[in-house]
Amino acid sequence: MMNSQLESLRKERWHKGMASSKLDSVITCLISKASICKRLIILGHFIPIRWHIRLWEEIMPRRQALNLAFEKMRFSIDQRKFTSSKAVRIRP
Repeated sequence: MMNSQLESLRKERWHKGMASSKLDSVITCLISKASICKRLIILGHFIPIRWHIRLWEEIMPRRQALNLAFEKMRFSIDQRKFTSSKAVRIRP
C-alpha cells in the first residue's frame, strides 16, 4: 500500500472513532513468513494466521485483505482450518 492510502485509511478510522495505535501499527508493519508453524511475526509477537486475517478484515475489505496477506506470505493455508461462520474461501 502506498503511504497516501495508509494515511487516508488512518484518517477514515479516526473519524469513525476506531483509531487504534496497535491497528495502525499492524497496517504499516511488514508481514513476514515465520517457520513451518504458519504464524506471522507482527509487532514482534507470534500471532496465529486466523487472528491476522481478522485484523486485516477490520481495516480492509475481505478480498483485498486476503490478496495482500497471501501475496506477501506466499504459502498456502489449508482451507479446512477456516471452519467458523466467518469462514473465508481461498480460491486457487
